[in-house]
Amino acid sequence: MAFAEVASKRASGMVNGDSGTLAFPGGGVTSGDICVIQGAMWASAGAPVTVTLTDTLGTTYSITYGTVIAGEKTFIGWGVAPSTGANTVTVNPAGSSSDFSYSIDAFTGTSPALDVNGGSTTGTSSSPADALTTLTENALILGVMTHDGSTQTITPGGSYTQIGEHESNTNMQCHNAVFRVATTAQAYTADWTTALGPLWAAQTLALKETVVGGIPFLVTAPYRPY
Repeated sequence: MAFAEVASKRASGMVNGDSGTLAFPGGGVTSGDICVIQGAMWASAGAPVTVTLTDTLGTTYSITYGTVIAGEKTFIGWGVAPSTGANTVTVNPAGSSSDFSYSIDAFTGTSPALDVNGGSTTGTSSSPADALTTLTENALILGVMTHDGSTQTITPGGSYTQIGEHESNTNMQCHNAVFRVATTAQAYTADWTTALGPLWAAQTLALKETVVGGIPFLVTAPYRPY
């Protein structure tokens, strides 16, 4: 079974404050769904921050962070829903007065685990990107970017599906979140284009399925001659 996006679960939110909540649309999620939260945040003092991700179903989230640029930082969080039902996510950056934006989505997949952390890349251009090399087939690649420029159009590369975005950099930190299911274990690059050439940061990771296939062994008692 390969990873697949669950229909009608994408949503985006932005907050000018300390924390924000956002419900998965379409009635919530199903037990075993992979809940994904990706976004970017800004600390009022320009300092790096961490983020706490929780939801009403009690999902445990693993979080990775991108490189800090001018006090701005991307994050990718994911966890497996422990039960079925309506599900509201809370995103809470450490500290106060953190302006941030984020997107959520849900995927199916069996026993997901981290395949590779692609890390992050920074630059100043109209073509933000970050590369990683998957280690397994049928990996779910997640990517997110942010920038320090004025509000402008952000467009994902053609091989990636946009989960959500906020292009405004007025009183909140912009982001664009994407995904791709990669059938072959090889190098991939999550990429975007922007209208101008701002200072940007892009981050990626890939998830894998961990079920071992094959034919089970038949165990028999040893032969004992009489």
